[in-house]
Amino acid sequence: MFRHNACLLVVCCAVCGPAMAQDFTTPEAAFREHQAAWARRNIDDFLSTISFQQEAVETLQKRSPNASVLQGDINALASEREAQLREMLRTRGFKPDYLPTCKILNKWPLSGSTVRIAVGCEKGAMAYSMRLVRSVDGWRVVRGP
Repeated sequence: MFRHNACLLVVCCAVCGPAMAQDFTTPEAAFREHQAAWARRNIDDFLSTISFQQEAVETLQKRSPNASVLQGDINALASEREAQLREMLRTRGFKPDYLPTCKILNKWPLSGSTVRIAVGCEKGAMAYSMRLVRSVDGWRVVRGP
């Protein structure tokens, strides 16, 4: 029995391959992780590149600029947004398919923990900017303005 389990473990490891740790140490590395997860069509990895917490804070502050934002409200909205994006990716797929061809054209620091990057895609098909924020677990993309 032991020999059979050992062989099964070796086969599983060979098929699955080594686990790849994501790199969020810099804004550029976080953007590459965002791109790579999109290219692999890996929903969990893609979602892990986005700061749903920051998006929730900004949304709640925009809704009620003078009110204090409660952590419970932030967590609830962040979970809701993540679930919505997960469902969209699951049902509609990863479209459009320009992201893997994009590259960083420029980077502007907005604060010590926020940068905006200009991104250009293959043959000028698309150009846009995105923000990234640094948190305790590294840099993450923030969708929206």
